[in-house]
Amino acid sequence: MVAAVALLAAACGDDDGDDTAPVPTAAPTTSTTVATTTTSAAPTTTVVTTTTEAVDPLTLPPPQAQESPAIIDRRDHGRQPCALEVTDAGRVFVTFFGGNDVAEMDPATGDVIQRLRTGGGPCGVAAIDDQLWVAELGTDLVNRIDPDTGDVLATVELASDPWDLQPGAGYLWVAERDPGVVIRVDPATGAESGRVEGLGSASGLVVANGLVWVADELNAEVVRIDPDTVAVVDRLAVGQAPKWFGANDASVWLTTSDGLQQLDPDTGEVLSTTDVGEGPLDLVVTETDVWVPDSGQGIVTRLDATSGEVIDRLKLTTGVYVIEPVVDDIWVLNFQFQARGHIFRLDPTVPFND
Repeated sequence: MVAAVALLAAACGDDDGDDTAPVPTAAPTTSTTVATTTTSAAPTTTVVTTTTEAVDPLTLPPPQAQESPAIIDRRDHGRQPCALEVTDAGRVFVTFFGGNDVAEMDPATGDVIQRLRTGGGPCGVAAIDDQLWVAELGTDLVNRIDPDTGDVLATVELASDPWDLQPGAGYLWVAERDPGVVIRVDPATGAESGRVEGLGSASGLVVANGLVWVADELNAEVVRIDPDTVAVVDRLAVGQAPKWFGANDASVWLTTSDGLQQLDPDTGEVLSTTDVGEGPLDLVVTETDVWVPDSGQGIVTRLDATSGEVIDRLKLTTGVYVIEPVVDDIWVLNFQFQARGHIFRLDPTVPFND
């Protein structure tokens, strides 16, 4: 599931210089012009060499987008695409907060296959055993939905906004925004089977290295929970306003208002902090790369998953909050309040800037 729900709050650095990777600048291009002048005496040739700086995506003002061979296409399928989930069977579902529906989309073409009507403000979505769990912000409910019929099969009632949904360790985990609560749900019945209270505010979740990691945005902490006992293991100080997680075998990654932080998966220690823009929320972590969209500047930053160094940046448009891998592509959702958001598909094998 994606980090989509925090964009609702975002839309309504304490960086360590040694750890922050330098931002690459676009390479200049050089062109040579040959001019021939003919006089009555003899022709003369003048060679004029000019250097033109390639476009640096960080200098492009919103909403100007950058042309890039990495952009496969851009689709407009409805108002405010809020989250994306790929089931184990490879089916792709996108929630549309402004349209009160969930669209199944063709993973190869991006076309809409079907739409499922929901209640008020669907956003977060998770898939377990090919069943969809959809967070409805307008009703404070999390519903288990049959992806073929749209029928609601189970409901979890909350006291406030369901901010993130994540499957892991045999359960569905729900972050309830305010007051900060994490709820463990039995996915077979929809019944609550444990909870952790007392967080300042619960934002993103991830299940990694045998623990549940929760971002406590208000207290600038990461709270780690034993999934079997639902007991708090520890609380770790991190960057200001921690938002969302991504993880691979080597590291846990966290977006904060201070930047992207790389955490030790065993201890939770902050290993590095990298500037990825003014408003990072969601992220994608693979074995080789980390992808982070900056909602304010509309720029996707790509980093090396081992070193944390910036590889490339691509300017799309302001309001890009959510990023997810789909088959061999990377999809980026542009939420945009009061507008029809776009869904970009990117080819991860092509450099952003040739």
